[in-house]
Amino acid sequence: MLSNLEFRDIPNSEDGLVVYVPNADRFPKIEVVGNRMEHAIVHLAGKAKEAVEPFLPKSTEVGALRQQMRSVCNQRNKKKVLF
Repeated sequence: MLSNLEFRDIPNSEDGLVVYVPNADRFPKIEVVGNRMEHAIVHLAGKAKEAVEPFLPKSTEVGALRQQMRSVCNQRNKKKVLF
């Protein structure tokens, strides 16, 4: 599953970017999911909160992570990414 994760942007960037690339022919859809590995794990687990908990620190609140993910994605949508 984690082989589907790709990192974009400048490697030294303070604002890292984690995107999820489905394992489909020619990667038709790329989706920004956050800027931390925890965001990628939550995204891949979907609504299965119990599937995520073993991979995160015990004090981590999945709801708070989802809010962070939305915030990061909203901020990123305001910026232009040049290829």
